[in-house]
Amino acid sequence: MTSQNLQNYVQIPDQYFNEVIPKLTTGAEVRVLFLIMCKTLGENRKRAAISDSEFLEAGVIDGETVVEAIERLKKLKILKFVQLDDGKTKIYLRRSEK
Repeated sequence: MTSQNLQNYVQIPDQYFNEVIPKLTTGAEVRVLFLIMCKTLGENRKRAAISDSEFLEAGVIDGETVVEAIERLKKLKILKFVQLDDGKTKIYLRRSEK
C-alpha cells in the first residue's frame, strides 16, 4: 500500500478496541467516538473543537442523540472537555495510563 493510500486512514490504538468500544451501548456512541478519533488521532492532535454541525454532517443521527452520546462518553471517562477563554470547548480523548 502506498503512502498516498494511507492518507485516508486513522491509526487507532488497540486500547480503544480492547477497552473502550466494548463499553459502548449504542451506534451513536460509536459514531461520535469515531468522529472524535478522526478529528484528533487522524490529524495527529490531542484535542479538537468539533461543532454541532460537524456531528450532524457526519451522519451521527440528530442533535439530541449526539448530546446523549457525548454525555455517556463523558460519564465513561472516555472524553474530557475543557472550556477555553474564547468560549469554545475542546474535546480530548482520554487514554489509560499503563
